[in-house]
Amino acid sequence: MIHLRRNVCFVIFTLVLMLTVSCGQSNVESFEYLPETSVGPQYSETEEDSEALADEILDQDYGVVEDISAQMGTREEIHDWGYIEHAADYYDLSLTDMYVEKEEETPPKGYVAPEGWYEPRFCRGKVSGGDYKLQYGVMGLKVYKAQKYFGLRPYTWGYYKENLMDEVAYFQGKNGLAYTGTVNLETWLAMGFSEKEWNELGTYVSPIRISPSFTRDEIIDEFLARAKEYLGTPYVVGASGKPGEGVDCSGLVLQCLYSIGIYPDGIDPVQHSTLEEYNSRLMWNDPKFKQIWEVQLKPGDLVFYRNPGTWTVVHVGIYLGNGQVIEALYSKVEILPLHKTGKYDIFGCKRVIAD
Repeated sequence: MIHLRRNVCFVIFTLVLMLTVSCGQSNVESFEYLPETSVGPQYSETEEDSEALADEILDQDYGVVEDISAQMGTREEIHDWGYIEHAADYYDLSLTDMYVEKEEETPPKGYVAPEGWYEPRFCRGKVSGGDYKLQYGVMGLKVYKAQKYFGLRPYTWGYYKENLMDEVAYFQGKNGLAYTGTVNLETWLAMGFSEKEWNELGTYVSPIRISPSFTRDEIIDEFLARAKEYLGTPYVVGASGKPGEGVDCSGLVLQCLYSIGIYPDGIDPVQHSTLEEYNSRLMWNDPKFKQIWEVQLKPGDLVFYRNPGTWTVVHVGIYLGNGQVIEALYSKVEILPLHKTGKYDIFGCKRVIAD
């Protein structure tokens, strides 16, 4: 009996032992696809690297990952926190190691014009109508070019007057052209100039130098920087050309305004050349430029002048600060004192960009 009990116990013990070993072997076999180590891919600090990491995991032939992939959907669909959490648990990594989520960047907010002010544009404008004839009263760069061709002295550079009409008429008669004293395209070409110059010389528009992210101060900096690029440019009445070509006072201001995306109503380079109009007066009367006191002047403000004893605007300049103005007043664009004793008095001041 004792021997029988011993045998039964031995048999039970043996069966239990075999069952335990069998279970252990089954558990091991079910995880044969696991990697030998749990180190996993390298640490990732950017979103792009994390997406590459997810791709790398998917490309590995591991059953658990494939199961997750099958449940979660396509490769693009599983680049989210749901999959990353599974992958992190699988590799025994923290979510920080697997994926560092970037906060959505908010574009910097730039200057926004208040109601009633000019809102800067970010697309360069275009001016047409540059094929105008040169006749009495017309001004600008085309007239200036004709004056230089005939060797006229620069008393009124850019202004089509009787002396230029006489020279043109004589030239036309000598070259078998219609004797009119007016320069048309035919006469222009006979003088040796190009059709491109005829159409484009009076239509220049400065490129935009700002973007939507620019602050007020950055816009003013570009405004003044553009003005300084005109230093030394000859004074030509009715002109609003490129640096070095020729401008008058309002022509300079107009091109600087264009460079910061401001297009004043009713003013453009062709209008500036073909009408006997003081555009400085139109700028003064523009309600979108806001009047300020002289003591409030800041760099980038416009300063308007009158002749002593009159109350009519005849000139405009751009305030630089420290009692200085950049302007086309005499023979060229230059930096001059704010106050011009004896010749011009300040009529008023206006702000272009709101505080």
